Amino acid sequence: MFRGLPTPAQFFDEEIPRLVERGGASSERRADVIFEIVGPEGGRWCLHLGKQPSAERVDPWVQGQLLVRMDEALFPSFLDASLELEPAISDGRLALAGDVDLLGDLAEMWNEPLSMVDLRAKKDRES
Repeated sequence: MFRGLPTPAQFFDEEIPRLVERGGASSERRADVIFEIVGPEGGRWCLHLGKQPSAERVDPWVQGQLLVRMDEALFPSFLDASLELEPAISDGRLALAGDVDLLGDLAEMWNEPLSMVDLRAKKDRES
């Protein structure tokens, strides 16, 4: 169990399976989203969207329908939806390549039921 917002590895390796197990985190569309998180706690993951989503670490040559690249410092604000996408893209902190419509699927995917990420972020904002 982790405190506060998770690292990228904790999110993809622990939180996604937990959400799937609790009945959340499903998506109507099947697609692969590659997350490339830069930094000491970063890495490269493929999030397989669908009825039973899953995530796995992948090699640099693995492709998906969407690539989301950011510094690990930006990852928590991306997860808790406090990141303003347009300014982050404009100033180069966030790079997107491919089917950007999948961002809506991502937001919807872990929106219901509230994940541990949502609950911690809400608690942090309230304090």
